Amino acid sequence: MPKALIQNLRGFAADLTRKRVRGHAVLLGLVLWGAYAINIATPGLKDREGQLKGADFLHFYVLGNIARLHDASMLYDASLQSALAKQLIGQDPGHRAPVVVLKQKVCQGFVDACRTLANT
Repeated sequence: MPKALIQNLRGFAADLTRKRVRGHAVLLGLVLWGAYAINIATPGLKDREGQLKGADFLHFYVLGNIARLHDASMLYDASLQSALAKQLIGQDPGHRAPVVVLKQKVCQGFVDACRTLANT
């Protein structure tokens, strides 16, 4: 390795104190959780990107509605449960709204940040 690179890495490592690493970890956590909270802070079942909120729990939502309907025959019929899920959320449960543009913007922002850091 070139000596300049080794010196830069040593300088970088010297700046990594426990307090600084902990501070960055807390900041990262706040930013990520804040972005998540903003994303799901919309009325209704869908987030800002049109994705189903809490899609992991869709089956529980469907079963709760089956219980509310008092229709035990639906408990053992997967096709009826799928149809009820589609009716309840207004889209096919397996559907994912396209977020390609958002992903491109995030990736471009990351690349720009890396270039800025590399040039300093």
